[in-house]
Formats: sequence, structure tokens, C-alpha cells
Amino acid sequence: MVSPASWNQMLLGMMDGLVGENVDLEPARIAFEATRGDFAARFAAAVQVMIARLAKPEVVIDIPEHPEQLSKNALEALVRPAVVGFLGSHPTKGELLIPELSPARFHCDEVARMCPTSLRSVALRMA
Repeated sequence: MVSPASWNQMLLGMMDGLVGENVDLEPARIAFEATRGDFAARFAAAVQVMIARLAKPEVVIDIPEHPEQLSKNALEALVRPAVVGFLGSHPTKGELLIPELSPARFHCDEVARMCPTSLRSVALRMA
């Protein structure tokens, strides 16, 4: 659970990112005016446009059924594009298979949730 102070700080940060200084509000105005419907629908369209501008592209990789059978080089080629943070120049196969042993973390949480339990230990996930 998040404390009220933390929640309020998060909201203030979001507000600053959406409508703070040096933020171009023209796309929100255009979306608001172009949307049909009541105020709530128009407002939602404006907010969606502003949030979409802040979104960052994600990298999701397909985890093979038996990743432990991949060679170290093949495993590193699979994992490296999804690394968030630091991954050493010469990681061990164990570090690539089990993110908890590695300083790097991976963004594949959706894939990890869909994996069978046996693969969750090697499923790459976001920190």
C-alpha cells in the first residue's frame, strides 16, 4: 500500500510531466476538440494523447521452451536487447538464465506471467 504522501508526490510528478512548464499542450487541445461525446470522453482523449507522448518503447523477447539448452552466445544474443541496467561484457550462462544472480534485469514481465511454472525460474523479467 502507498502512503498518502507518496501517492500525492506521484500525482504531482505526473501532473508536472503532463502539463508542467515547457510541455506542448497543443496535441491535447486538438484531441479534446476532435473527440465527440461528453466532457469525460473529450478529457480522456486529451489525457491519452499526453500520456502517449511520454511512453517509452518496450522490448519483449520470446523465451524458447528450453532456454537452458541454448548456447551461451545464443542466449546472450537473445537477452542483451532486453537488458535494463548493466550486463557485464562476459556474463556467465547462469547469469543470463537466472536474472536474480545477475546485476542486470530484463523487461519481459508479460512473457514471464504467461510461461509455465517450470520456465518462470529462467523467464526474464523487469526489475
